[in-house]
Amino acid sequence: MNCCCRSFSSMLKQLKPARITTAETMAKRPPLPPNSNHDRLPEQASKGGNDSVPIAYAESSTNFNGVYAMPAASSVLSATNTMIRITKEQEVALQERGFPPGLSQEVVSTVGQSPVRFWVIDNSGSMWASDGHVLRGKGKNTQLIPCTRWSEMQATVEYHAELSGLLEATTVFQLLNHPGDPRVPQVFSIAEHGYHEIPNNIETAKNAVMNCQPNGPTPLAERLLEIQQQITEIAPSLHSKGQKVVIVLATDGLPTDTYGGSSADAAREFVSILRGLQDYPVWIVVRLCTDDAETCNFYNSLDGELELPLEVLDDHVAESKEVATFNPWLNYGLPIHRTRELGYQHRIFDLLDERPLNKEEVKEFLELLFGKEAFLNAPDVHDDWNAFQKLVARVVKSQNLVWNPRSQKMEPWVDVKKLDKTYGERLSLLKRLGSSSRRKGSTRK
Repeated sequence: MNCCCRSFSSMLKQLKPARITTAETMAKRPPLPPNSNHDRLPEQASKGGNDSVPIAYAESSTNFNGVYAMPAASSVLSATNTMIRITKEQEVALQERGFPPGLSQEVVSTVGQSPVRFWVIDNSGSMWASDGHVLRGKGKNTQLIPCTRWSEMQATVEYHAELSGLLEATTVFQLLNHPGDPRVPQVFSIAEHGYHEIPNNIETAKNAVMNCQPNGPTPLAERLLEIQQQITEIAPSLHSKGQKVVIVLATDGLPTDTYGGSSADAAREFVSILRGLQDYPVWIVVRLCTDDAETCNFYNSLDGELELPLEVLDDHVAESKEVATFNPWLNYGLPIHRTRELGYQHRIFDLLDERPLNKEEVKEFLELLFGKEAFLNAPDVHDDWNAFQKLVARVVKSQNLVWNPRSQKMEPWVDVKKLDKTYGERLSLLKRLGSSSRRKGSTRK
């Protein structure tokens, strides 16, 4: 059946198993499909240090080296929310995309937490505006290229199609409007029909976004209501397993009616449907592809007004600036941003662009980023910060460099000097001295 004629309902009923690789299944693994793009994959980055010659992990059209996890026997909706361990092949493939060890495990674990993802891809006419960004090149030649919003969207969808294939995470993509060309599917999915179909799934997804010509309004409420109806069917099972469905709204505009009118009524209808999802097991990500202040303010206000698990993300560059406002010691690399787009849920990640992390949260975040194994028997962050920051320096130096969207250079994940300046003992001493001076001044008065 042609994908563009299929409904979310029919696709949902055919969802295949969650993919968990075990030692037994690895022994029975069939040959990997041929990978015509292998030669275009980025080389593994060199380690940090003075002699490094690092490369950038640009947003290319290459796949993850043809590596995908193997099928398991249980249904995607009958699987419990259990920890899924990363395979060596997944680890290598993610490392080639710049993921450090801890983040690699975290992104794999999302498959158990969220057995299905729905992406709504805005292909309205406003996507031709030219305030988008894509990353091109590698190493010192990496460049941030201005582009249309649609080009930015294409790179985002291609990346997540490949990532879903690597994780074999069931993901359903739907273009907001009909593409207009009968050869271009409006609905397409990844990891729906098993391991061997994944390369074809990825190719279909890439062809769909590459050949679609944006046109039409932004009927987000209509698409969101369709997804809500499908989630209703599986909500009891999701609740019982402690799982959630991820909904990603990748858009550049305010909600409109089917005729393109951005009226207050259209916005109210959209918000009403969002409120209707409050009792559902969902995690909603709004991925903005615009610099328009009115649009950004509308979606950012939803985060505070609705009692709903919802995260609003800008593009990689804009989000990095927000993170730097509160946590300037962190190099907000692309893998962190892609992980959040994927629907990864953790309070520490939510706080990155909201307030400075405290010392315990810094330690927890670094464990998530680099792996808990790197911080076994770590010094207490309060009792011996100096020893802790030295450990951080050693861990950071052992990791690959990553492209920094603020400096536009290849840099370590953590600026240890800024970290120590923010949390170190010298700062604590200055604060104590300042407090003492203020008390003496008040006594003289």
